[in-house]
Amino acid sequence: MNDKHRILIVDDDVDVQGTLREILLQIGDLKVDCVADGEAGLSLVRQVRFDLIFIDIRMPRMDGLELLRLIKRYDPSLPVIVITGFPSVDYAIQTMKEGAADFITKPFRFQQIEHVVHKHLSQKDQRSPVDTPLVPSEAERTESLNGKLKSKIKELSILYSISESMSMNDLDMDQFYEKIVEMASTITGAERTSLMILDGEANELRIKASRGLSQKIVLSTRVPLGSGVAGRVVSSGKPLFVKDGDGSSVIAARKAYKTGSYLSIPLSIRGEAFGVLNVTDKGDGSHFDEGEALLLLTLARRAALNIENNLLYETLYNSLVDTLQCLVTTLEAKDRYTQRHSERVTGFATRIAKAMSCTEEEIECIRFAGLLHDIGKIGIHDAVLQKPDRLTEAEFSLVKTHPIVGENIIRPLGLLPIESAIVRNHHERWDGQGYPDGLTGREIPLLARILAVADAYDAMTSDRPYRSAKKPDEAMDELRRCRGSQFDKTVVQAFLELDPLGFPPDPTEPMA
Repeated sequence: MNDKHRILIVDDDVDVQGTLREILLQIGDLKVDCVADGEAGLSLVRQVRFDLIFIDIRMPRMDGLELLRLIKRYDPSLPVIVITGFPSVDYAIQTMKEGAADFITKPFRFQQIEHVVHKHLSQKDQRSPVDTPLVPSEAERTESLNGKLKSKIKELSILYSISESMSMNDLDMDQFYEKIVEMASTITGAERTSLMILDGEANELRIKASRGLSQKIVLSTRVPLGSGVAGRVVSSGKPLFVKDGDGSSVIAARKAYKTGSYLSIPLSIRGEAFGVLNVTDKGDGSHFDEGEALLLLTLARRAALNIENNLLYETLYNSLVDTLQCLVTTLEAKDRYTQRHSERVTGFATRIAKAMSCTEEEIECIRFAGLLHDIGKIGIHDAVLQKPDRLTEAEFSLVKTHPIVGENIIRPLGLLPIESAIVRNHHERWDGQGYPDGLTGREIPLLARILAVADAYDAMTSDRPYRSAKKPDEAMDELRRCRGSQFDKTVVQAFLELDPLGFPPDPTEPMA
């Protein structure tokens, strides 16, 4: 789009005006005017040159359809988008018969408005100012209308699919990349699709997801920033659309490709391109068109927005976790008897989990929750935690609240259920005499049972104000004695079989 296109909104609802205006101002460098009725809108159209107009269908003094007819009479080339809260096929046919270029429905969806604006302003920019539209026959008008309706139905269906499918939810980044490629292939009918992401350190693009490319090509492709089609698209931050090999010295020269038509769309966060989505070779051998290019732009923008939101969430999440872990470290540092306790417990627990063939995800869960398992002790007075004598019954009852307090502290982080369960249930006993819930046997989550053994071992082998530390062999004997009552037998056995030369473990060591 050219800079400073001028857009007019005609709607009697001030809230609708404001919402639509804010969306338009976010889309690009646009000047937006607003009026509240059809007569005022028509008067302004006759005074000012607009590039696009949004009109509501239901307004006082002059309704939207009448305004649409008069605008098209005054300037047949001026694209008018109809706003409606009551979408139907009959209504769509009626507005398009009257000359509407498009219609949008309330409540507004940002990506639909963005797509409509880019589409119609781009088409207007491409038309010559001296073009005089021919008067079509009735048969041509009917055929054109049917084509518009079919195209609109397809467009709305694709936009809805983009909106519904471009959510990361429980997907990791690689899975989300695959989803983007799948959607791009579906939208365009391309047989070859690839998503390349910039490796900042190497300053080159690498394929992260693809369709129709051999594994050899995927693994070997490295495109330096600024080189080739993809490298130039990322450097410029602008999409490249080649309809029929024009200017395509890179792709059209490859005889393996059916046509010279291709699309390369940058993925950007805050104006900085970090990847590129490429599509080539339509399955039917035809060329890509402007509509597909615009839909792919919408897909790329939505995908980049979700990636940005995910990165922002991860940054905030990691910051919160780091803060909590600092609190745990500070808490333990107050007492020389518990310094680095959580790190040691986490190290023991991750080794037990590996020995028991837990999944990588489970090991990550226990590594994360292990470091925070005693966070709830922040809510217990230092006089109790650092008491040099054995605790009274009342004091011990207070200490027993720390798993629940810890769970409440970490709940806003939106952790996995098993991570919360580790924090809450690491003091449960196999025989049901533990706390806070009195769970028995396999009611206690496995990872919590693992942490319980690691926690007990470290407690026994650490000095306390009221007793000296046990030797490792003595602590092992105590674990043997309590298996089947306090601890899960299988967990204790896995711990006993660990190489004692590996103690104390490093909780930050990479997984095998």
